[in-house]
Amino acid sequence: MRCTQLSPRHGIVDHGRAQLRLRPDTPGHQHGITQFASLASGGIADFAVMRDFMPILTFDANSLSPSFGYLFDRQWLDPYESIVSILWKFARANGIPGHEVTVAAARQVIDPYVGLEAHREAIDFRRLQRELGISRKTLREATIPARRRTAIAAHFRYCAPCLGRGYHSPVHQFESVQRCPIHDQRLHSACRRCGYSALYRLNALFLETPFICSACRLPYGTQWPSVIFRSRMPMKDLVSITRIRIARCLC
Repeated sequence: MRCTQLSPRHGIVDHGRAQLRLRPDTPGHQHGITQFASLASGGIADFAVMRDFMPILTFDANSLSPSFGYLFDRQWLDPYESIVSILWKFARANGIPGHEVTVAAARQVIDPYVGLEAHREAIDFRRLQRELGISRKTLREATIPARRRTAIAAHFRYCAPCLGRGYHSPVHQFESVQRCPIHDQRLHSACRRCGYSALYRLNALFLETPFICSACRLPYGTQWPSVIFRSRMPMKDLVSITRIRIARCLC
């Protein structure tokens, strides 16, 4: 189940970009829609507040899709966004445990606490396309081909201002890229408070803590990012990130 353009009788409330699909016969359906509508119209700046008003989501053990529905919108993504920040947004908006997201993303059976490498050949594109409603092109741009794995850093590297808007790109992972092409700031490879360095792997712990350090819970960004209410990436930033992608043959 994913967000689609359905009429209100099917359980869609469309306030701006964020949509929630609920089955009409589920408990809390009308309550959830009413609360979401009032919060969205009031301009609440983050889903972390909205989530407390939504019906509790229950998950099938063999599927990423919850019984009641889930929130996701392609408009939440910036161009060339990494698979990490895509899954962080999905997990955070729906309160999905990290181990469930990890298992769902893997092409093969894995231990979710060990996880998998964030490269194209390890990730189940078909399933993520179906569950998140995003294109194969978006997923290809979000990942690094296995043949380039030696060129990327083993640990998560990030630009604090970029993560302040909820953005991370595979470009940030290249060892040869020392400064963010958008902000011209030196990339971090550890938490700025406790020094913890997270492996650049999709695993339960990493996906359980979206946009924050898994050890001390300090936000990686310069501010706490909003998943839902966000502006488009400026054209000059898109040009900067595209140039680096082309230079690193990330295609």
